Amino acid sequence: MVNNYYVYISEMKKRFLLSIFTWVCCIVVGIYYQNNIIFLLIKPCLFKYKQTPFYFIYNNIGEPFYTNIQIIFFISNQMCMIIILYHIITFLTPGLYRKEYNNLQYFIKMIMFFFFLNIKICYDIFIPWSWNFFLELHNNQKVNFYFEAKFNEYLETVFILYKIIIIFTFLSVLFLLFLALKENIINFIKIYRKIIYIMIILISSIVTPPDIYNQLFLSFFFL
Repeated sequence: MVNNYYVYISEMKKRFLLSIFTWVCCIVVGIYYQNNIIFLLIKPCLFKYKQTPFYFIYNNIGEPFYTNIQIIFFISNQMCMIIILYHIITFLTPGLYRKEYNNLQYFIKMIMFFFFLNIKICYDIFIPWSWNFFLELHNNQKVNFYFEAKFNEYLETVFILYKIIIIFTFLSVLFLLFLALKENIINFIKIYRKIIYIMIILISSIVTPPDIYNQLFLSFFFL
């Protein structure tokens, strides 16, 4: 038992070092291909460039360096998180039963499917549509004005969209799990409905300001 304990600790250390090594490699590769990464980020906006030329601006001389570093670290962190999740799953799977392993594999496949689907929709549809909307708004104005997009603000928008993609991915998977386990979940809600009501009121109190009407409205909506 003690030998197995040291084997597990040794394996965890190796996987941790591999994750750190992956993170460092992603940073090095990102620095080398930083121009390509920036092009991929702004590529959805370039479809209207020939019709309505626009450009990104920086507020100060050091902002290009900071934004590039921010992009590189953001992408490296996401890649490292994926690698860490992979190591956690491969570390735990030998202790799972066959049915548990199949359920976990199905769950991961669904997460990957909805994740890449949401990225595809956001990258090919939502971002071009938003830029088309603002540029058309520019053209339809009676008074001429010029659209100057700040690159750091565009970058913040991309990061926010990525977080929304993560949320929608998990909501989609949870919805499918609810459909698959609907009877068990409904029975659980019936048994623990009083506790669930209290949790809903607490969540409403946290989300809304200290206003009794908003809390009641939001609680009623959740219920």
